[in-house]
Amino acid sequence: MDNKQKPVSSQLLHAGMQVSLLRMKVNGNSMLPFLRDGDSVLVTHCEQASLKLGDVVIIRQENNFVTHRLVFVKDDQYILKGDHSLYLDPPVVFSDLIGVVVGRIHGSELVSYQTPKWKWINKVLGKVGYFEGSLVALIKRIIKRKS
Repeated sequence: MDNKQKPVSSQLLHAGMQVSLLRMKVNGNSMLPFLRDGDSVLVTHCEQASLKLGDVVIIRQENNFVTHRLVFVKDDQYILKGDHSLYLDPPVVFSDLIGVVVGRIHGSELVSYQTPKWKWINKVLGKVGYFEGSLVALIKRIIKRKS
């Protein structure tokens, strides 16, 4: 899911400046139903050791920002996936990560993802997302072999 940035926010992130909390607008539907087009996400800096499967993170991809869920970690590679997508994203490294989503604003409603309920939901969605993406990749390989 691409995030359209205000010029100042974009400049801060590209410059690598530490910001305690940043509000970014969501553009796209790859994270439905978790995040919707037009929602805003609250993003904070994350340490590599504090990342958990299921966390929703923002990564830098060329000149865009993408908001997807962390579903698998292998060595120093992170596998992300949009909740509304069947496919796993190509691996990224920690230096590609901008921050972790700690909340969502939809209309006038603010939802914190730091509550026990949302931490549990994110963890489950992370596990389900990896299984779903791996299963789709396996089916594609089987179909390719048979043809």
